[in-house]
Amino acid sequence: MPPKVPPGQTLNKKDDEKFKTVMRLYESKNPKNVKKALKTVEEILVSNPDHGESIAMKGLILSLPPFKEKEKAYELVKQGVFKNFSSLVCWHVYGLLYRSDNNYVEAIKCYKQALRLDPNNMTILRDLSLLQLQARDLGSLADTRQTILQLKPQSKINWLLFAFAHHLQGNHECALCILDAVESSMGLPTVAYDVSEFYLYRILVTFEGGDYQGALDLFKKYEGKVVDDEYILATSAECYEKLGNNAKEIECYAKLVDINADCIDFVDAYVKAVAKDDAAKALDTYRQLREKYPKSQTVQHDLMLRSTGDEARKLLNEYIRHYIKKGIPSLGRSLKAFYDDAEKTAMIGEILAKCEGELNAEKKLADDAEPNLVAVVFVWTAQAYHYLRTGDCELALKKIDAAIAHTPTIEMLYLVKAKVLKKMGNLEEASEMVETCRKMDLGDRNPNTKSTKALFRVNKWKQAEETYNLFTYRPVHETWSTILDMQIQWYITAQADCLYRLGDLDMALQRYLLIDRIFKEIVEDQFDFHHYVSKKQSMRAYLDLLRFMDHARNHRFWCYAAKRVVRCYLDVHQLGKEQVLAKQNAEFREYEEARAKLLTKEQKEKDAEYDVTVDYEKPLEAAEPFLSTLLQYRGQELDTHLLAVELYTTMNKPLKALRSVKQALTLKDASKSAELKAVAEKFFASATDLKPVVKELVDEEKAAVMKQFS
Repeated sequence: MPPKVPPGQTLNKKDDEKFKTVMRLYESKNPKNVKKALKTVEEILVSNPDHGESIAMKGLILSLPPFKEKEKAYELVKQGVFKNFSSLVCWHVYGLLYRSDNNYVEAIKCYKQALRLDPNNMTILRDLSLLQLQARDLGSLADTRQTILQLKPQSKINWLLFAFAHHLQGNHECALCILDAVESSMGLPTVAYDVSEFYLYRILVTFEGGDYQGALDLFKKYEGKVVDDEYILATSAECYEKLGNNAKEIECYAKLVDINADCIDFVDAYVKAVAKDDAAKALDTYRQLREKYPKSQTVQHDLMLRSTGDEARKLLNEYIRHYIKKGIPSLGRSLKAFYDDAEKTAMIGEILAKCEGELNAEKKLADDAEPNLVAVVFVWTAQAYHYLRTGDCELALKKIDAAIAHTPTIEMLYLVKAKVLKKMGNLEEASEMVETCRKMDLGDRNPNTKSTKALFRVNKWKQAEETYNLFTYRPVHETWSTILDMQIQWYITAQADCLYRLGDLDMALQRYLLIDRIFKEIVEDQFDFHHYVSKKQSMRAYLDLLRFMDHARNHRFWCYAAKRVVRCYLDVHQLGKEQVLAKQNAEFREYEEARAKLLTKEQKEKDAEYDVTVDYEKPLEAAEPFLSTLLQYRGQELDTHLLAVELYTTMNKPLKALRSVKQALTLKDASKSAELKAVAEKFFASATDLKPVVKELVDEEKAAVMKQFS
């Protein structure tokens, strides 16, 4: 029985039509229609001032552009709910408002309250399922999808999403039963690709459920109906590996290598399957692959990495001479992996020196028929890389200068020289070299990007912005708007580093926090895909998306920015708000203000969406969530634990600081780190005013920890 409507909550026919118009105008999200919706709902409230649903809708409308009055919006929606607590519309609106702020937990609560009033409302149920998926409330998601299925069992997508919910929850057997029911009772799609995707998803669920033989049986059953050959072979190989059938595993990987002999994953998996942990057998396998696929760069590179002695010298000699003859400028970069091996490092130096001698004497390599006058340039370039990696920067600079003097029109030579100068600490001249390269080809985006970064490194932020702007095709004052629109994170971090060096801690921290803001938006944007992907029924790709989003903050840009955020907040704690704001860079602030004045109102509003706030009241508490995520994803890096010890020591959390010291010491060569030893000593020295139990524990660990430092 529906709940009784409170007095004053029923509209007459005319106002009811107006209310329906308000709903339609709101759903368009068009600013002009939103203004009309506000005007119309205010007309309703003139004659019905206590109508809860109209009050709530007014609040929801005010949350949208062009108003964006969030505080007032929440106040009105709460008032609307209070006026008509039994209104499905009021609770739905409240949920929509929370959802617009990405507060999925509170939105879910509102939707559940709405469902108590109307348990079979399909719109609410669908929206609730999307919210539960976004919040990864997988247990509740399965229940919601079951309710939707019971209400509309004739819809095939409802069955698929019900199976998907159980798959996410780890109930593979249940998911398979549902998929079988779909196939047997509802039939398959008419498009061949969709049929293939359905079968492949069923195989994926079977595989992840641990039924490897079952997955192989399905591949045979669906032969000719599944079109993703690489997935079939790769998954079959994994199944055979789990089942201990090494011969079949090797056969599958061999077919994959035959499809693409330059795929690192395929080649490595094949060699691992053949050789297991036998290094000699692995080397022999690479030799066989080299004979079968002589054009494969991956096989050649891996064989050179694993070979030793005369064989390694012969292979390196052939490789280097081939690159020199062909005039391939990336020779130096392609040899980077070999410098972990002292023997191969020496070989590379000797081979390059011999090639240089041959070219200086005969103007050609020993095995060349015709003179090659430009080949020596590529030898000198490779030598510059070689000496740069072996630590002889002076000789590296001499070689690259010789290459430039010989042929000054090759752009990449200036980038190599810039690398050498950067390693030597001459950042100013390095920036000039990159700029020289950029000017030689104004249509090449790569040197433009490198020049922008180099200019930021020497704190020329204005010139860096002007240089980057050359490829935006927009006025200079719109450059920052372009950066925000395109979420160009390397630029934001480079600018933040520049501002930090200039002492503007406030603006630098804002820029680092902006990276986190961008990643929040990336994670939140997946919400828009939930409904879209379910219609497409591409469940494997959808699953990949969800799993990627679960670990999106493992990305190097976020992790770098997070470390800088923690460092900046530690500085803010030490200096205090007043001193931090006193050190703002006046020139940069004036430039930003002048730029903002030239923007249109729409551009200003769009840029304002990326505004972030520095927490000056509780800087250490603001830094802690960033550090927690870093420890999850970057716990294998020493600098993460250095920050952790420093932050937890400053926050007077001795047990967490001690844990970070001990975890850091488990890393390779961490006991040799003077920086780690210093922060450990500082921690133990400050660990005095503690609870007796905690102090006893810290004192017990102190001797054992400090003993590990060499």
